[in-house]
Amino acid sequence: MSPGNAAVFIKKYSSQARKHCPEIPDKIHAHLFRHSRAMHLYQSGIPLSYIKDFLGHVSVTTTSIYASADTLMIKDALEKAARLGNATSELPIWEGDEDMILRLCGLR
Repeated sequence: MSPGNAAVFIKKYSSQARKHCPEIPDKIHAHLFRHSRAMHLYQSGIPLSYIKDFLGHVSVTTTSIYASADTLMIKDALEKAARLGNATSELPIWEGDEDMILRLCGLR
């Protein structure tokens, strides 16, 4: 199949799909599928070096364009950090010490 034939199929079926799902972009091209697949692999935790080989890139630098975190990845990382931060049962040294809190804030 030629790139031109693929473009015709993509245009035809994206127009049909858009009737049921208006979020589908007006301009869809074959590379969008490649990009989406790479992003899904990255979001699933697949190392960039594996994605590089899957896509046939020579350098991981080229593949690094897929390494931008989406909002779900950021949310998950923040939740994980919060859980790790709460893992200790020790209270901060200033907990319950009003005088120390004031000194740390430069108010005494």
